[in-house]
Formats: sequence, structure tokens, C-alpha cells
Amino acid sequence: MKKISLYFLVFVMGCGYLADRAQADQQNFDLGKSAAAYLNIPLGARQTSLAGSFVAIANDLGAITSNPAGLCQIKPLEIRALHSLWVSEIFFDNLAYGQRLMPGSAFGVSLTYFNFGSLDKYVVNATGDPVADGFFTPYVLVANAAYGHKVMSKLALGLSLKGMMQQIDTTNSSAFAADLGALYFTGVKGWTAGITLANIGGQLDESDLPLKVRLGTAYQMPLQMIGADTLLLTLESVLPVIAVESTSVLAGAEYICNNLLALRLGYKADQDAELGGLDGLSAGLGVHYQMLQFDFAFTSLGILGESYQLGVSAGF
Repeated sequence: MKKISLYFLVFVMGCGYLADRAQADQQNFDLGKSAAAYLNIPLGARQTSLAGSFVAIANDLGAITSNPAGLCQIKPLEIRALHSLWVSEIFFDNLAYGQRLMPGSAFGVSLTYFNFGSLDKYVVNATGDPVADGFFTPYVLVANAAYGHKVMSKLALGLSLKGMMQQIDTTNSSAFAADLGALYFTGVKGWTAGITLANIGGQLDESDLPLKVRLGTAYQMPLQMIGADTLLLTLESVLPVIAVESTSVLAGAEYICNNLLALRLGYKADQDAELGGLDGLSAGLGVHYQMLQFDFAFTSLGILGESYQLGVSAGF
């Protein structure tokens, strides 16, 4: 137990060291712009309904983009399709596949397509005035390949590699990044802790990717007074390295009724968010039927509107 705890502590300290060095480099070279904000969007209706607080859970295909170490917990084979309606005309779709290689070891891949709707296009005429010139549709493709392995009885480590390509009108740009993750099984039944250093990589259009440290804990308890029901509570802190990003705290709760119905609620507290209304609140539900899982999530973005995610997954 002490040896495992030491490994986890070393990994946490390593993530902190890399983040500190990255932040110092940005300060030294006066960098601070953040690109690819779409990498911050939770991919998965279950994850979204828990306000994105998933780094210490990561027991389904959401692990590919939240904490690759958690892939060691998936079923022998899992597939998932996800569709999300964001604000305005923005939407994205995600396909994910995961397969166990051996007990305690699995890999996963996913492909996400972001569409940012139609935008008016303008050109400047001979007199210097803007003139309408049709429209264009910006889009992004993000591909992930991840691997998670339980290196010891209470510790799993993972790596996720990602490539992104975006097109804005006639301009194309691309970048590559990686996530490092660790999941610690504390020895107390149902209690886990996780950490991810996300978006380690270069730049996209001369701007830094949203490098973040995500640190969280989760506890799942049986409700013995109510049959086979369980309650999952999760808490996570997102610590950005990019100066213009803000620190946020995520919390979520999931009530599972008889392994058939899941009710979820989450809240994201962002120190710089000023969107008003119910901004940061999320909710959702899941229905399990034989090998299929149907999940729905709602997220409030304050004055910007609401977003919805609908996902279906299967485990074999």
C-alpha cells in the first residue's frame, strides 16, 4: 500500500512539475493565448451531466478524453455514438471504440467532428468597405488513441495521443498533443482518486493548447436500504497552466436505481464565468437495457443558452 501510494505521489508531483515548467516558459516568452477551446468540452453524456467531473471515475469510453488510465476498467469491448447540440448552430458528433487486451489493460480510439455553423463572409471592396461574399462553415476533426494499464493492484496509468485539424474558410491548421493520466484505487471500497495532465503539446495557429491539470476524487456507496441502488459522488479541480484560463471546481452526483436507471446532477463553478442564469448547472439520466446504455445530458450556459447531448453505447 505504501509503495503504491508513493508511485501515485511521484506521478502527481511529476504532473505538477511539468505544469510549472510550462507556465514558467509562457511567462518568460510572454505567451498566454489559448487555442482549441473545444478540447475543454466533455465528450460523453454521462460525463457532461456530472459537469465534466470524471477524472476519478473514468470507467467507460469517456476515459479516452478524460483519464486514459481508466480504460483498464472497461468491458471486453465497448462502442459509443454521441451527438451534441451546442449553442447557436454549433454541434458535434463523436464515435468511440474500446477493447480490453488483457485483464487490467485496454486501448480506445475516438473521432470527433465539430461543426460551428454557417458564418457570413465579407471582403473589402475598392473603397475599403466590407461587402458580403457568401458564407463559410468552420469545422474541426479530433482523433484520439489511448491506452490504460493497471500497473499495480491499486494504481493504473494511461496515455492518450490526439491529433486535431481545423479549417476556417480556406485556412487549414493542425496540432498534436498528449494526455497523461493516473487512477488510484485507495483500498477503501468505492473510493478512487485520479489526475490527468491534459493537452501537452505544441501550438495551434501560434497559440498554446489549453494545458490543464485535472485532479479529482470519487466515492460510490451502496444504499442498502433501497435494494441494489448506489450513489456516486465526485469532486474535481481543474487547474489551468495557460494564464488567460480560469480555475474551476466541478462536482457531480449519480444515483443508480437497480442497475437500470441513473439520475445525474452536476455543477461547475468557474471563477471567471459571468454568464448569469443557471450557468454551470448540468443534469441528465441514463437507461440501461441489456447490453445497451442510453444517456442524455443537459447543460446550462447562462445567457448563451443550453446544450444537449445524447449518447448510446454498448458493452460486450
